[in-house]
Amino acid sequence: MPEELPLTERYLRYKRGTEKITSWLTATAIKCADISQLVSALKTKSARISAAQGGTVEVLPSELIGLTLGIVQSVPPTTVPPNILTALTKTIEGRQAVADIYKKRTTDQSGEAAKKDSGHQHFIGILIEVQRHLTNAAQTFQEHLQPPFSSIPNDNDTGHGHEMSPAPDIQIHDKRTHGDSTSETSSPSKTTSLSKAVFVLKKQDHEDVLACLCFLGELRDVRVNVNNTWRRYMTGEITFMLASMATHAALCLLNCAEEEFTAMNPDLNTWHRVCKLLQVEAHTDDHDPLAYLVNYRKHGPLEEFQDLDISGLLAYTGTEAIGLFCAQFNWYWKNVDNLRKGVQRTGHCKQKHVLRRTLAQHPFVKVLVGNVFTGYTAENTSGLRKEFFWGLHQYCKSGLLPTWLVVACQMYIDVADILGPRLFDGSAVFDQALRGIEAQKVVMAVHQQQYPGGFPDLEAKAMKFFDSGKVVATNVRKSLKLDTTIARSGDVFSPHYQEQKATIVSMRNHALMSNHAHLIPIEVGCCALVAKLGTFCRALNFPQCELHIQTLAFVYQAGKCLGLLPAWPDMDFVIATQSDSTPLTTSSADRPEALFEAYKSALGLPGRRTVERCLGRPEKLRMPNLDPIMPKVKFLMLVADIERAKSSPLPNNKRLQIFLHELASEKQAQSSSDSGKPGGASAEKRTFNAEELLSTFTEQFQSEEPMLNFDYLRLWTECGKLCNTIAEDVIDPVIPMEETRVGSALLVGYDLLGGFGRLRKNPELVPRSRLAQACKIMEPYITAKGGHFRRAAEAQSSGYLAEKDKPMPNKVELLSEEQKVIVSRLTKAGSSVSTSGGMAVVHHPMLAKGDLMKRSETRPKQIIMPQYMFDGDTQLPRWIG
Repeated sequence: MPEELPLTERYLRYKRGTEKITSWLTATAIKCADISQLVSALKTKSARISAAQGGTVEVLPSELIGLTLGIVQSVPPTTVPPNILTALTKTIEGRQAVADIYKKRTTDQSGEAAKKDSGHQHFIGILIEVQRHLTNAAQTFQEHLQPPFSSIPNDNDTGHGHEMSPAPDIQIHDKRTHGDSTSETSSPSKTTSLSKAVFVLKKQDHEDVLACLCFLGELRDVRVNVNNTWRRYMTGEITFMLASMATHAALCLLNCAEEEFTAMNPDLNTWHRVCKLLQVEAHTDDHDPLAYLVNYRKHGPLEEFQDLDISGLLAYTGTEAIGLFCAQFNWYWKNVDNLRKGVQRTGHCKQKHVLRRTLAQHPFVKVLVGNVFTGYTAENTSGLRKEFFWGLHQYCKSGLLPTWLVVACQMYIDVADILGPRLFDGSAVFDQALRGIEAQKVVMAVHQQQYPGGFPDLEAKAMKFFDSGKVVATNVRKSLKLDTTIARSGDVFSPHYQEQKATIVSMRNHALMSNHAHLIPIEVGCCALVAKLGTFCRALNFPQCELHIQTLAFVYQAGKCLGLLPAWPDMDFVIATQSDSTPLTTSSADRPEALFEAYKSALGLPGRRTVERCLGRPEKLRMPNLDPIMPKVKFLMLVADIERAKSSPLPNNKRLQIFLHELASEKQAQSSSDSGKPGGASAEKRTFNAEELLSTFTEQFQSEEPMLNFDYLRLWTECGKLCNTIAEDVIDPVIPMEETRVGSALLVGYDLLGGFGRLRKNPELVPRSRLAQACKIMEPYITAKGGHFRRAAEAQSSGYLAEKDKPMPNKVELLSEEQKVIVSRLTKAGSSVSTSGGMAVVHHPMLAKGDLMKRSETRPKQIIMPQYMFDGDTQLPRWIG
């Protein structure tokens, strides 16, 4: 594959810089000069009136020098902010990098290429001129602000620095005559009405192509990121659920990226219009699964981008797969209408081209084409809407094919190629998540049998709560086994059609089954996440009311502080991951009584100092929040919030994008802080592209995955057993539980932790204390099972997978040895080749429509490539052998 150039970052760097510079120059010139004499678009009265009403004014690149001179010649002089000079430097560097892209890799340049390169260099020269004038003006302004030198020499002076150096000579290369800024005719009051005008730098002719390629490069980077994520799954680095969620997030970010691009480029709102701008069209070979992206003419707009993978950027395979879906869509609904009119059903349309016949056998394309009915039902405004099928349905209705949808389809095909026979691994992952829901009911039932009594009303509610989860999981399992082939075939007169249709619609509207209903095997992990999230939230809800985990977390820290207990990995995990709202540790370990006060705060009770401060003033007493055990899970709570908020003013993809922007900004600020950089450096980059946001998503999800898989419910039952044993064997002989009428956890916590400060001051009392007796009861469990739940959680999480749980590598080769030779010969000659779905897409910067020759004798429709597209003297063999 040809060398990839970081187009997006280079383009955006100078684009943001030129916008910032243009905005500052025009805003400053309005205040200190007559801008109507400096910008040609404001020459007429009607133009000035339109601008005063908030209209857009285009500034020519050459006029930036005139604006600069108007500013530096103003009286009194104008301050030039340092960030403007910095922006100029970085913009010049970025623009030079873009100019380098336009330089051909060969020594001789065509006239058009040389013209475009010359245009870039001319604009760079303008920026350098602006930078020179502003730098000189800034230096002059700073020198005038310096106080005069004292006649008394300083001990540190060398004796040669007492004379004022002359102000640098500001050379004026623009012959435009500017009015005296002190005169009445050019006073700022005349131009204040232009303060509402929007000044933009006039777009150059070649920037549309460059911006479009940057947009395609951003989408391609997301697709490559997803492909690499699934390769990590195949090597056992991450879980299926993480890879599946990353794919779903990528789909949302692709959609957002296109919305932002088309907002600025409304004429490029479809894939076909993008191809038209790039002057590219596709030709297929009737005898091989090959597609050629050919230029309208030899010296088209892509000639200057010989190092770009155009075949990969345009994702042509995705358009062919979508075409198969639309053909099936039209056939399906035409047959439904015909059956209702009494017309006999027609057979499936046969594909004439080898390319489409080959692609139709691809596993993902089979799934896609087989889900026309569920694709139709995917049009849903709720939070459960599936963006991909919804996009397909919109395309079938409007005929407008968005570019993000093409790239998304190509992405699914790529992932299916990577997974091979393991494409449907998600079914087992989802089934395991459902079993986790059902297991919670069993855990609570066993706990209730072992420890009857307690809080009958609360236990009855808890059992009902967990029983509802088990019922849902059971119903999901049954629904997934139902046959829906008749509904999918469109046989509306079948007696089972309506029944199966109702089943599919109900599956679509259920969070646990929606992905299964659409049968996107790659995204079934999203269903598993919803199931696991339900298990996670249930485990943190009802059981925490009895405070077993909170109590033993503080008792464990007290025992460990006094040397009575070994490390308890499970409890250390819970303490370290607990949210900051109700921490399970003390922030002031120096005070002996601090641990007990922190325990009371965790229970929602005020500390001693708070009570003393509010004596006689109860209205001033503020009770701490009593929150359950809640890990620091930012992303998981966002998912839960999206599932609950069905009627949000923002679509889910935009909410996810905003969240990831905030998270990426936090990480960048933290990284700058850790490296000792000043705060300004961290705030320099305020936006992130889609690929960066997707990487942030993957990192955050992976960091939270062990908390999602941790079995808080079973840990709660184990802590409950220990609390009950301690209460019966240690506390009850001294303080009968019948007299206290409180739960075992609260009794244990107040008795053991209330005397912790005294034990810290008098270590000789520790061996005979009730805390020491309680630690003797806890120690055997900690030694034998203290790390079980943490190890189990990590074994199910990315980065910790056990060898037996890792998927077997895919041994299926995507390309045959002969096909690998063909790709090698094509790339050596400068052709870009995209291979996925069993087909190949080829592009060469010099390939025009007339260069594709067709054999006229034995194979009249077989295309023969021109010699310059491949390396070597012999003609390439056929792709399919």
